[in-house]
Formats: sequence, C-alpha cells, structure tokens
Amino acid sequence: MDPAAMKRISLFILILLILAPPAISQVPDDLLIVPGQRIGRVKLDSSIDEVIQLYGNPSSTYETSAGLLLQGNDALLVTLYYWNSVALKVATRDRVKIEYIFLDVTVPLMRGYKTEQGIARGVPRQVVERVYGQPTARTVTLVLQGTPLQERWIYDRIGLWLSILVGDVYTLGVFRPGEAKNNWKF
Repeated sequence: MDPAAMKRISLFILILLILAPPAISQVPDDLLIVPGQRIGRVKLDSSIDEVIQLYGNPSSTYETSAGLLLQGNDALLVTLYYWNSVALKVATRDRVKIEYIFLDVTVPLMRGYKTEQGIARGVPRQVVERVYGQPTARTVTLVLQGTPLQERWIYDRIGLWLSILVGDVYTLGVFRPGEAKNNWKF
C-alpha cells in the first residue's frame, strides 16, 4: 500500500475515534449513582434484609435524632445502617422502606462512586449547578463560628442530595423523587 493511502486510512480512523460517542457510563455498575433509584447495587426499593443478603451484616447501626452533626441539623429521625466494605449508609425508619442511601466519606472507596454525568466527591459546586441546575432546597448543615461551611443541596424532582463542603461535593445520596420533605426540614 502506498504511503498516501496509509495516511488517508490513518486519518479516517483518527476521525472516527474522535467523533465516536463516548460510552453512556464510564462508571462500573457497582459504583454508579442513579438519582432517585440506587447507589451501586443497593436500590431504594430494597429492604434492609435484602441489603444484608448482598453485603452481610452492617458494620454498624445508629439511631439518629434531628440535630446530630453526622446527619446535619435538618435531618429527620432515621436508623442508619453502615456497610464499610462498600462505603454505603442506608437510612430507614422500619427496616422495610429505605428512605435514602448515601456514601460514607470515611471510606476511601467512596471516591470511586459517581453519577453518569461524572458528579462525585470533590467536584466543584459550579459543575453540579451546570449539570443539575438550581437545587429545590439548600440547607446549612455545618456552621463554624457563625460561618456556614457545609450545605445540603436537595434535588427533589430527581431524588438526589449532595453535601457541599467549602464549595465542593463532600458526599452524595439518593432518595425517592418528591419525598425530600419526608427526610429533611426545609
């Protein structure tokens, strides 16, 4: 094959690679956050017993109350189940209905989770706004010497909440669309 034909073929292949659409999701399914539905393999329509079947007994369980720093002063009463092996926390009131699922910031694995749009820990809040628009509600969850440091951004229509700490995503969670007021005061 002559050099000119080789160059044309190489150029054609390069153009195809550049123009080819990216895969729908670059995130492994076990690390995918789907607003209003699931985080990884844990779905909102699962029960606590079904999550135990997936991952074994929880690493720990906590009864929370409104005002607890862990959840922010806007959170309503739930029981939290932690699975450190997969960096997940699951909130329920009755072990049957999962109210919301969120990522455990103390477990390094949580940094691998992201939405199909690439929203993950460390993403600047401006990127979140560009992707999802303005949140339904913003609540202050951490104040230091009168200065708000952490906010919860709630996207009620799609079932996504984010904790924004000093301008960047700190953690993410999912809940059933339209049910934010069942979980947070705003």
